[in-house]
Amino acid sequence: MMLDNMKKIGPFTVILLLCLTSSAWTATYYIDPAGTNRPGCGLAPGASACATLSYLVVTQGHGSHDCSIGDSIHIGAGSYTDNTAVGHVGLNWSILGAGKGTTTITTNKSKYITLQTPVPVVNGNNEISGFNLVASAANSNGILSSGRNNQKIHDMSFTSWSTENMSDSGSALTVDGKYGANDSTGGFYKTICAGGEPSCTWCQGVGAIHTAPLSTDWATGVLIYNNTFTNSKLMINVLRGAMIYNNTFNNANETNISGIGHTSFWNSGNHIYNNVLNMNSLATTTIAIELWGIGGDTKFYNNTINGWSSFVGGDIGKVATPYSLEIYGNNFYIAKAMTGALAQVEVNGNSSSLSNVIIYKNYFASSAIDRGCSCALGLWARTTLSNVFVFYNVFGTNWWDGANRDLVEVEDIGAGATLTNINIFNNVFDGGANRIGGLVYQQNSSSILTNTTWVNNLFMNMYGDVKLSGSSGMAGHVSNHNYSYNLGAGGSWGAVRGSYWSTNSNNVNTSTSPGIIGSGNKPDPYYRLTSGSPCIEAGTNVGLTSDYGGTTVPHGTAPDIGAFEWTGAIPGSPSGLRLVE
Repeated sequence: MMLDNMKKIGPFTVILLLCLTSSAWTATYYIDPAGTNRPGCGLAPGASACATLSYLVVTQGHGSHDCSIGDSIHIGAGSYTDNTAVGHVGLNWSILGAGKGTTTITTNKSKYITLQTPVPVVNGNNEISGFNLVASAANSNGILSSGRNNQKIHDMSFTSWSTENMSDSGSALTVDGKYGANDSTGGFYKTICAGGEPSCTWCQGVGAIHTAPLSTDWATGVLIYNNTFTNSKLMINVLRGAMIYNNTFNNANETNISGIGHTSFWNSGNHIYNNVLNMNSLATTTIAIELWGIGGDTKFYNNTINGWSSFVGGDIGKVATPYSLEIYGNNFYIAKAMTGALAQVEVNGNSSSLSNVIIYKNYFASSAIDRGCSCALGLWARTTLSNVFVFYNVFGTNWWDGANRDLVEVEDIGAGATLTNINIFNNVFDGGANRIGGLVYQQNSSSILTNTTWVNNLFMNMYGDVKLSGSSGMAGHVSNHNYSYNLGAGGSWGAVRGSYWSTNSNNVNTSTSPGIIGSGNKPDPYYRLTSGSPCIEAGTNVGLTSDYGGTTVPHGTAPDIGAFEWTGAIPGSPSGLRLVE
């Protein structure tokens, strides 16, 4: 055979000839439980196959060369123990198992499979799918990819890669752009906080050093989908235009293990959707998703999250879209007995500004009195947070043991911060007896909190509605056309520090029910209005477009108060599915 003759002239010549002849043919190699590790194995399935992936790649040399061949390795159904790292896999190679439910590789090696190129290359094109990769020791980085564009990792399982820390090395799967200054963990080095910073750095040390990636640093075209992570996490860094979808994270039985990130740096135009993230706790180190350096139309939508989430500023690459970040259609629902002094969702202009954010059609809630966060949505800034729009959300029951905590919190978290043009309208707030709907709080006198707008919101069954609290630097705050029902001692807008309101009018505080359906699935149809509701056509136009549900309603000219426009009919299909324990 051709390959047998090639082996006689040495491995490097073989690699060269393979690259030169790649346009003429491609090859398929095989791993099988019936195979044996011996010279020449892997050219056919069954008994002619190799017994382990590492023997085929490392000893035989198949899969380790970098040329555009498009060869593939097929792993037959069965269980394998492979305690030799596969190491570097070349460009345009596919590693394809028979199925994540039928094919298992158990290893005690970190960085079992490595895909590394110093600068992202267009012809990365690796595809890995179809097997369960299990860590048999305190391992990290089952698959480590840096600098590969156009790759697909899908229909995999990752099990017990539970080493947790804030670096790439604490992940079952790490996918990065450029290496940066140091590739010891296989990704860009983000802890250089003094001198010689390369591109792709972010440091929270003195001076809050952060250097945005160069245009050539980003890995593009990455697809991560249909994977299952059990006591394992995914790390992504310096990705542009990645699609991460239909993944399930089963981390509820493992302490101190996050879902996506902790911490993921530099995200531009990434879309993360239709995932289920189920965490163990609300500790600061156990985060469902944490993205830093956000920009360029990053979207997080239609996910189900049992835990807390963090989205931190960057304002990068947003030239092609009006929004840096969109968060919509998610169920942020705490179904496990856990509490934490955190925001259920944190949107933060931390050591870099964040602007142009929309948050809509989400459900924030918890299922019982022994679970919840200190607030549902934290709009915070250490530097600048501006142009934020929060609408059509339902803030349901959200328990916390503190007295009269807020659901939406607009707050500076550092001296000299600026928060401006924060718009909260057409939401439902039904958080429970110890909750107020919203708080605008200036804790540092040198900070500036201006121009928040609270319009067309429905507040019900809580301690209070909206409170402004601060010192100087607070101005331009507007509230109107809100409906407050069954509030406690802090209600009727009485807890508001009135001197900071530019406008406070057309707000209703009443014992008259808002006329919601009050039954069925939460949030929809439970919080929809019924015929004759005093909230129908009681709102004011806030400029919503049809892209987000519209303001043109069939029954009149004015919008309704609350998160749903009354249409006279109850939708036929439920939404707002929730995690259960």
